[in-house]
Amino acid sequence: MTRIGLPPLTLAWMAVLTYLSSLEPEALGPELPFAGADKTIHAGFYALLLLSFMPASRLHRARSEWLPFAIGASLAFGICDELHQSFVAGRFADPLDFAADAGGVIAAALVLGTPIERILIYRPIR
Repeated sequence: MTRIGLPPLTLAWMAVLTYLSSLEPEALGPELPFAGADKTIHAGFYALLLLSFMPASRLHRARSEWLPFAIGASLAFGICDELHQSFVAGRFADPLDFAADAGGVIAAALVLGTPIERILIYRPIR
């Protein structure tokens, strides 16, 4: 069994997400432009979280070695983040936010099987 840890980029992005979810709503800035915009932001941030695991793909060539771990860790972090928000003044744990997080993770995982992956992962030709 291959041991897979959290890449530094992933840890840094998790720290940013934790910081943002620690802020009270007023500190996050102006009102969003349309209803549901926060769900789009959640999906984008969690798609980036999954993609931040991609440096692991340089160590583990087979996607099957790192992608299941990355998906599970991203989803677990999303649950923990929502629970964390329930302890922040003015915030609450929202199952729809987690659904948006999961949607972003799934969308990013699906992108990894397409030619877009070549753009996202630079591997020199040998």
